[in-house]
Amino acid sequence: MAFDIKIGLMLFCISYVYILFKAAQQISVVNDHRKWVVPVSMILAFCEVTTITALAMHKQLWYFPFIGLGAGCGALTTMTLYANRKKNKEKQVCEQQQ
Repeated sequence: MAFDIKIGLMLFCISYVYILFKAAQQISVVNDHRKWVVPVSMILAFCEVTTITALAMHKQLWYFPFIGLGAGCGALTTMTLYANRKKNKEKQVCEQQQ
C-alpha cells in the first residue's frame, strides 16, 4: 500500500493522546489518584490497538515520524499543564498564608 497522509495524521493524533494520557496516568499514580487508573488504562489500550492495527494494515515504516512527533507533543503538553497546575497551587498556598 502507498503512503497515506490521512493515516499519518491519524497516527500523530493517536500517539499524542496516548502519551498525554500515559503521562497523566503516571502523575496520578505518584499522587495516589486511584479513580482515574482504569479509565485511563482503557484509553491507552485503545490507542495501542489502533496504532498496531493501522501499522499492520498499511505496512509502512515511514509513519514513525508522525508517531514520534505526536508523542513528543503529547509529552510537552502534559509537562506544560502539570507545571501550570503546580504554579497555581503554589500561588494559592502563598495567598492563603498571607
